[in-house]
Amino acid sequence: MQPQQGAEATPGHDAFSVCLLGTSNGVIKGGYADYFRHSAALSRFDNYSLGASTSGFVFYRADRVDFSRYQFCILDLCVNDGRWMDTGHVEPESWTQAVMDLCRRVLATGCLPVLLILPSPNLLARPPEVQARARDVARRLNLPFFDGYDLLRQAMAARPGTGPDGFFRDPVHVHEWFGQQISRLIVESLPRLQAQRRPAARVILESIARHSLVDLAAQFGGETMTRGTSLLQETFALLTPRDGAVHFQVPPASRAVALCLDQKSSHGIAELQGRQTHPQRLTNIYFSPDWRAPQAGMLFSFRPLTPEADLPDGTLGLRVLPPARETDPPSQLMLHGIVVRTAPEAAEVPDLFSGETDMVRWVSPGTFPALAEASLSSQAVRTETRAMEH
Repeated sequence: MQPQQGAEATPGHDAFSVCLLGTSNGVIKGGYADYFRHSAALSRFDNYSLGASTSGFVFYRADRVDFSRYQFCILDLCVNDGRWMDTGHVEPESWTQAVMDLCRRVLATGCLPVLLILPSPNLLARPPEVQARARDVARRLNLPFFDGYDLLRQAMAARPGTGPDGFFRDPVHVHEWFGQQISRLIVESLPRLQAQRRPAARVILESIARHSLVDLAAQFGGETMTRGTSLLQETFALLTPRDGAVHFQVPPASRAVALCLDQKSSHGIAELQGRQTHPQRLTNIYFSPDWRAPQAGMLFSFRPLTPEADLPDGTLGLRVLPPARETDPPSQLMLHGIVVRTAPEAAEVPDLFSGETDMVRWVSPGTFPALAEASLSSQAVRTETRAMEH
């Protein structure tokens, strides 16, 4: 089943403006974002995805993206956080509050969020928590959602003996062909979504926490540097054991939920100090001992804090611990900022949608056996290698 780019354009309908906030599935070359990018049904498509990150990265984008330029904002925030949620590294309610806050901001501009629940092969044994959480957000805010777990289940059931392997490229990414078929189905649904929008005259009352990204590098009195890629550049503070405990100002009565850092130049363990002291492991597979070399590049990333740090007096302490062994690489943290949230409070959220929210229910029955057949073809080969856009 090869994608037919442009075939979904419907005469009589205007082209649509769409933006995407996703993680690594959204930046794979040839993946589902490419279908949106080349679709004749879209007049504008902008990709604000960030790989190797928790959903906390959306608050970096939220302050820089004018969502009023788009009719739809696709949110692909379930794969990484779903796996971290399953291992206890992301609190389910923390994820729910982050997505609710982002959707509140997007809806306030007149843009309609569409929740994309991409499946993970590691979470197929039982219904994952993140799936239930995403569907709950859609219910509470009356948002359309596309449940990839439901699509996958129906596709495998349509052809007895079909397994999940052909749908996934590796343990954290849907296969390119499957991602593009999901994009095709979403694009085909856009006219119906648009027809079921309504003016922002109705509101939904919800209790939602407010999040912000605090620029810690701007507060640091030690060594700072600019690091970047072809897509973005930011200022970072280089914290080492020599700096001792460094204190930063954050909103009072807040909780730190995600750290914004360059993973290629961060290694060791850092202590976050608030009401309690929380050690956070910085060592990761992307670290490069030659991180200062131009060819080493940068991996701008948001990592979940486990556990989250309670910061009642508006002060965050940070200390990088010395390496445990003399043979270990130097401990350091290349830090840009931290995502914090305050306590939930009553909020009025525009109610922009009037139709059926479960988009998989709109899928033609003939699609499911076709997906099953495609998963058994030569194009559906699992591999641990993947090309990313930089």
